[in-house]
This record gives sequence, C-alpha cells and structure tokens, in this order.
Amino acid sequence: MLLLGLLAAAPLRAQSGPTAPSFGGNCTTASTQARDLCYRVAEAARILGVRTTIALDGGNPVPGTASTLGMRLESRPHITIAARITAVPVELPGLGSAADPGELDFTAAALALHAGVGLFGGFTLGPTIGGFGSVDLLAGLAHLRLPAADEFFGRLTSWSAGARLGLLRESFTAPGVSVSALYRVTGAFGFGDPALGDQDAWFRIEDLSGWSVRATASKRLLGIGVTAGAGRDYYDAEALGRVRDPGAPTGTLQLSDAALQLQRSTLFANASFTLMILHGVAELGWQQGGKSPAGLTTTDRLEQAGMYGSLAVRLSL
Repeated sequence: MLLLGLLAAAPLRAQSGPTAPSFGGNCTTASTQARDLCYRVAEAARILGVRTTIALDGGNPVPGTASTLGMRLESRPHITIAARITAVPVELPGLGSAADPGELDFTAAALALHAGVGLFGGFTLGPTIGGFGSVDLLAGLAHLRLPAADEFFGRLTSWSAGARLGLLRESFTAPGVSVSALYRVTGAFGFGDPALGDQDAWFRIEDLSGWSVRATASKRLLGIGVTAGAGRDYYDAEALGRVRDPGAPTGTLQLSDAALQLQRSTLFANASFTLMILHGVAELGWQQGGKSPAGLTTTDRLEQAGMYGSLAVRLSL
C-alpha cells in the first residue's frame, strides 16, 4: 500500500498545467436555455470516460493472483493467458434536449485478453520466502462497444503494456504481493451527431491514453484463492462538443477542444478456483467518484462511486 501511495502521489504521465482549458469551461457563455445542457455534456463526458476505462482495465491485471510468474526449470519463463469480460453500469445525465433532465442508463461490457511472461525470478529471502524483485512483462488487448441505440458511438479497441514487480511470491507460508503499472491507449468514442440532427447535444472523446497502477496481495488454499487490491488510474484525453443554443448567433455553442483529465482510485477483490493449470476467476470492484471542476455546475452523478464486475478464465504454463 505504501508503494501504491508513492505511485499515486507522483504522476506517471505529464499532466496539463493549471492554465490548460477544461472541457466545458465556456458553458458560462451559453444562453440561459442551453447552459444546463452544456453543463450536462461536460459532466457526461467525464463519467463516460472513467467508466469505459475501468471496463477496459478491470481491477487485477492478472486475474486471480498477485504472485509473479517466475521461471521454470532451465531458465524457461512461465507464461499466462487470460480472457475476461468486465461489466460496468453507467448513469449519465440526460443529453437528448435542454428540456430533458432524465438519465441515460446502460451497462458497458468489455472483452479483454491478457498475457504475461516471467522475465526475472527474483531473490529468495528465506525458506519458502522468494520472488523478491521478480519482474513480469504484461500486455493486453480489449474491446468495448457502446450502445448505438442510445445515440452513443465508438467501438473501442485498446491495447496496454507494462510490468509487474513482485515483492513476495506466493508459497505455503507466504502470500503473493506485487505492484504493477500498465500504459493504455484507447480509440475515440462519444454521444450524438455533430450536426445535431435528432439531438441537442454532441461530444467526442479522443486521444485517450494513460497509466493504471495496481497493488495486489493473494493467497490460495486447496485450490481456492482470494486476491485483494487497490489502484489508481491516470488518463488524459482531448474532448470537444456542441449543444444547440437558440441564443447564439449560429444557433449552436461549440465546446472547444480541451483537455480532459480522468483520475480515479479503485478497490477490487478476486475469488478464484484452480484446476491444474486452469483458473476460473470472479472479480468485484469499486471505482471512486469524481469532483466537479472549478466553474462547472454538475449533478451528483459525477460524485457517485461506481461498481464493476468481471468473469475470467486464465491459463498458466
């Protein structure tokens, strides 16, 4: 937990300076009829950004274990491959029109493939106490499709790459303990039509990339394993949007291309069952709520925490 705190305190990715424009910062220039809708667009973009990234990331980067992979005999590395589906409920403020204060509710579900290979087996500190300083290389590929029926767009295919550092390898007497960091790049997604045909609002999030860091601990007994962990996600993106504004000279208000910083903490737990080299894993996680940026009026949806869950099958060799 101390190492995770240090990682969270020191940004792993250069953040925009305090003078960088914030998405939705010009909503104060909208007419009275369109101002609330403008604020809802700025809020919805932030919520959708963090919910989709946690669906793509999940909690544990190697489902069902915190222990590093290590090396087999003759210095051959262990490898692991996992398939996972993660579901995240998403609740957004109404975006259809300025007069619609309702919500947009749906479940974002992502399919992901994870792979890992043992790079260094680490050092033995004592009998059955090993794996200190061990290193695994990790990579992942994930896909998420937003519901087009609700006017969302985006078939997100993202990739991630990083490493896991072992502090302890799981043994009969010791738990597995590790920290990891992965860099992820994600495609563009958003809501509505930029021509504002059937809707009064549109936004697009693009160039989303950043880091996710995790600290995990796990222990197995007679084939049943339990893993607990905490993490922090740091993502930057570019966002742009548009709302219909009868009071504007052109009839629309442009939310200028602006920085979108998405940072959230997460807690998660795994339960796993092992049969030889095959592992079935269930995960339940919690994602921290956000804070309203200065100058923006938001509903309580931005501050609300979110839950997520996943099922995975992992093969270890």
